[in-house]
Amino acid sequence: MNIHKSILVMVSVASLALVGCGRSQQIQQAPTSQDEVGIIVSGQAGETQAVIEQSSEFRVISEKHHIYEVKGLSLAEVQKIAPNAKAEANRYYKEMAPRANPQQNKIEAYRLAMDGNVPSDLPPALQGCDMQVQPTPAADIGLSNNVLGGSKVTMELGETPIFNTGASAPHPDFPGTLEFRWDVIAPGLSSIPSEVRLGKEFSFTPDAVGSYQIVLVVKDERNACAAQVGRFLVTANPKIEYAQVGDPMPTVDLKHFTHLKKVEAIDAWNTATGKGVVVAVLDTGLHYNHPAIKFNLAVNESEKNGTQGQDDDGNEFVDDALGWDFVNSDNLPFDDEGHGSHVSGLVASHIMGAAKGAKVLPVKVMNAGGGGDVATVIAGIYYAADRGVNIINASLGAMSTSFSTMKDAIDYANSKGVLFVAAAGNGDANGNGIDLSAPGMDVYPAEIDSVNILSVAALGADNGLTSYSNFGEDQVDVAAPGGDAQEPIFSLATMNTKDAAFVASGGTSMASPIVAGIAALALEVHPQLKPVELRNLLMGVGTEVEAIAGKVGSGKIISALQAVSPATPLQ
Repeated sequence: MNIHKSILVMVSVASLALVGCGRSQQIQQAPTSQDEVGIIVSGQAGETQAVIEQSSEFRVISEKHHIYEVKGLSLAEVQKIAPNAKAEANRYYKEMAPRANPQQNKIEAYRLAMDGNVPSDLPPALQGCDMQVQPTPAADIGLSNNVLGGSKVTMELGETPIFNTGASAPHPDFPGTLEFRWDVIAPGLSSIPSEVRLGKEFSFTPDAVGSYQIVLVVKDERNACAAQVGRFLVTANPKIEYAQVGDPMPTVDLKHFTHLKKVEAIDAWNTATGKGVVVAVLDTGLHYNHPAIKFNLAVNESEKNGTQGQDDDGNEFVDDALGWDFVNSDNLPFDDEGHGSHVSGLVASHIMGAAKGAKVLPVKVMNAGGGGDVATVIAGIYYAADRGVNIINASLGAMSTSFSTMKDAIDYANSKGVLFVAAAGNGDANGNGIDLSAPGMDVYPAEIDSVNILSVAALGADNGLTSYSNFGEDQVDVAAPGGDAQEPIFSLATMNTKDAAFVASGGTSMASPIVAGIAALALEVHPQLKPVELRNLLMGVGTEVEAIAGKVGSGKIISALQAVSPATPLQ
């Protein structure tokens, strides 16, 4: 297996699909921006139904729990229609903070050009442009086929979009010939070359899932230039290839996975591997056919072996043999971004997972651009809890006020015996960790006041807090390796053409699943523990680190070995 050193990036866009349902139309897919979110409403069936009937569009969040997202109504209108129901505005968010992107400088240069500013380092398509010359021509990206267009900004892997210069034109005061230059900014695991293409029309076939940016630069005879950037997503739903008896289990030298030694997981495996424990990963999905995770999937045998097209287990999700995709409303939660596969591997891959004997349930709540919304996460929490998982990992979140409907979901998970492990967040827009004890500095879901939440900070190569990790003695509970430039965290790559089985990344998103895996080890040894008791156990184990004292509740780097030791007292 090839180990490819790359950084995963999360951006945001997706699409809407409508299904007629009386006057109100049912939306099948999750929102793609803040402009597309509605009102989350939950309560008795009669009241929620009344709200749905008066909305223009609605989306089912959890039919079993009578939770919906409605549009075309204000919050006040919803509250008037259903005074006894709970209602609050949904919110769309991207990842907590941007991480390193090898092409970020190029992206920012194009954006500067679009705003009429002069980039400090001109990317190839802007070479020869005089950024001081004004006025500029008009740049516009059009489409010559229907692979994309309108509200459709998501396409299937293998399709070929054809772009044209649309309404691009010279400035009226300076007519003349225009030169058109195209550039593609592809996901990190794509093999699409970064080179300038010329012409009025441009097409290519994406070779990897993820977020793509198409750039058109229009240059006139004065060397005045204008740029336009368009984004679209590429997704895929490959058939699940279930592990079979006799399938080879790949092995890799554990020296690449330094986090295992740091948290003493390898030694802990002599006592427990997480057998019998199921961890739901709420994320961008999972590359479920990856040979390093396919042996650790939480397969719903009744749906796998049942009648296709029927809800064999009666949980209101048809053919959910392996989790659910709440972004696209289907039963194939494939990872079209990369983040979810990386996270899942750290939980329970038989190679680098902290709990190499546990099972992972993929619950897709984030799209191929790394965006998501509160309502979709809530849907994932209820689904996972009702599927009977033991632990939920949520390497996602946003700086915001609390959401009572999300707290309700997490409290429900607690009532079902589920520990909720959440990333503490990756700092501000500049990548600097935030002191969450400061007024107004709140990150959710990690700071939701539920007894079963365990929030996780990220440690670097020196076992101190990474520069990006959020902190707060009363806000962040435990700490685990999250990766930095000196010691990145390697885990699963999603499907790609580079033959890259593993990629490196860093963030509290990586620290959280390591802790979730350790929780699975402890739960195998102590299956009687309630979520709050398991949380207390994990906060008490580890080696004290002076550098994080007063910044993380435990003040320690967590220890898997201590978590499974009979000598560790239960609180």
